[in-house]
Amino acid sequence: GGVDARSTNGGVSIDVAAVGPERITVHTTNGGVTLALPQNAKADLSASCTNGGINVSALDGLEVSEKSRRHFEGRLNGGGTQVEVETTNGGIRVRSRDVANTSTETDTPERLKSR
Repeated sequence: GGVDARSTNGGVSIDVAAVGPERITVHTTNGGVTLALPQNAKADLSASCTNGGINVSALDGLEVSEKSRRHFEGRLNGGGTQVEVETTNGGIRVRSRDVANTSTETDTPERLKSR
């Protein structure tokens, strides 16, 4: 099914395992939003904030149609499911869930062993 997440005082963090045909909507008034989408998702993405910034990263196949400090629109993998993210006081971060947990720090012990 779709997602409809709303908060008045507090941030919202959503990790979407698979994107189906139903709309994904995330709204908050006082708090930031983090949304992780699968790399292969087909989505029409719209993000807007009043006081804060928007960061969209690590999404291959993203065609940006509009990008400013407070508004972002784009199509992921040709478009599809409507994904709408909105906040009044807070930032928005949209990223790929497929690279969400990678860290270069985990490589360090391996490098040290090989010396």
